[in-house]
Amino acid sequence: MEISNLAPPTFKSLTTPTAVSMADCGAKQTTKITDTTANICTSLRSFSDVAVGAPELFRVTELLQLDLALSVKTVTEVQEMMTTNVT
Repeated sequence: MEISNLAPPTFKSLTTPTAVSMADCGAKQTTKITDTTANICTSLRSFSDVAVGAPELFRVTELLQLDLALSVKTVTEVQEMMTTNVT
């Protein structure tokens, strides 16, 4: 393919997203993190109920819940920073 056959690049106009769209994005990410972690925790709890004497699995579930809390906090902080910087 020759260079002369290539179409010129097209550029979309760059606009700053509004605070609302960033907040909405943060909320969607928080929901995704919450849902995923809740599903994993539920699965691990079910498995640990079946597997007698598996305290390690219960501990993993607790760690996932702590990780979820930190993830939600981080997403919320980023969301607040974006909203503050845009407005």
